[in-house]
Amino acid sequence: MSSLNDLLKFIENSPHIEERPHWYEEDWRRNLDRQVPGWKELIMDPNNWKAVEEVAPKQDMHHLCEVFLKEVGYDLAVRWFFNPVYDDQRREAERWFENLDNISAAIWKKLDGSIRGYIIKEAIDKGTRSLRSAMRHWFHIYHDIFELTIDFPSKELIRLREIVEDAGDTSSLNRIQEIYQENLRFAEMYLFEYANKAKYRPDRRERKLISLLMGKVMSSGFRPASLPAIKISYDSPPLFIAYPELEDSEESRYELFDIEEVLGCYKPDDVTIILYAKGLSWCARTIDLDERVLRAVVLIHELGHWITHLFPKNGVPEWQLDLYKLTEKEVHEGWAQLLTCWVAESEDGKFKETFEKLNRFQSRPYKVFEDFTDISESKVMSSLERLRQLRWPARLMDWESFI
Repeated sequence: MSSLNDLLKFIENSPHIEERPHWYEEDWRRNLDRQVPGWKELIMDPNNWKAVEEVAPKQDMHHLCEVFLKEVGYDLAVRWFFNPVYDDQRREAERWFENLDNISAAIWKKLDGSIRGYIIKEAIDKGTRSLRSAMRHWFHIYHDIFELTIDFPSKELIRLREIVEDAGDTSSLNRIQEIYQENLRFAEMYLFEYANKAKYRPDRRERKLISLLMGKVMSSGFRPASLPAIKISYDSPPLFIAYPELEDSEESRYELFDIEEVLGCYKPDDVTIILYAKGLSWCARTIDLDERVLRAVVLIHELGHWITHLFPKNGVPEWQLDLYKLTEKEVHEGWAQLLTCWVAESEDGKFKETFEKLNRFQSRPYKVFEDFTDISESKVMSSLERLRQLRWPARLMDWESFI
């Protein structure tokens, strides 16, 4: 095994520029393995860090720092974040923290407040830069040809929010949510003028609810299926087009506003779910709901429409498109609400509270499901198979006769 002095001399005399003009991470690793056997054990010893960090290679120090940080991890990253000898050490420590694959809930709990703030800022900035760049690129080059489709919120923001939730850091979570809302307002303004819809990526809580919903349906013999396209729209929903004064109102002037009019809808022709960003924000304000939970309720409701239309089962046809579109509203909304109710009963908590409170503002077709809640899930799903096989648009009386 090599000594600490062997490691220091190697660093000081490398890279060998005559052999290769630059050493990247893999070059440093290959040469360390070859010329300094046992270097990993040396760099893992905190007693050696002071000597190691004070010696500089001829060039490409940032790649060497990257190697050391990948080996040692959190403790060395914290040291170099606060007390670097060279700028490259600080910069690589920042990059280590920016990579959320390095951050677990356990590590988040140990982090200093300034590092937490740095990680939040970088994750938000990265998502915002990606959002702005994508919109500028598509608008200036392709907006006359293609519909703009981008991912929002960013993967970084979703991942960071999950880490912070697991760590139980309410203060940081609130800050992330505030910045998320700021970005969402930016997206609303920009996309309202220049684009139609952005691809929506369900967050972890929503994925859990989707899994719960699909599990209930699959327990009746239906097969798993890929989700339909899910998009968030920054256009005004139908209710705001009919009553534009509502858009800027802080109070609801209507006792009823159906989900499909203001919150979201399912488009069977192109198998797409649309979530109305403006409507969700307005509804959350007017009836005092958590917008994030409200969005989850609406998403599950719209997935309910997709499930009744197309969710596969061997020997059972998809619902014929023209007949599906002509089916009574009571059947469509009864099914979507019933499936959402099943999830709410299993999930309980804020999801159930939001579903029940929202339902007080829905019209009669959205309350049909209440007549089916005492019927077993398997029997209800069997009735779907028969509805799909009808040769005419389904009526509520048809559904009731199949139960």
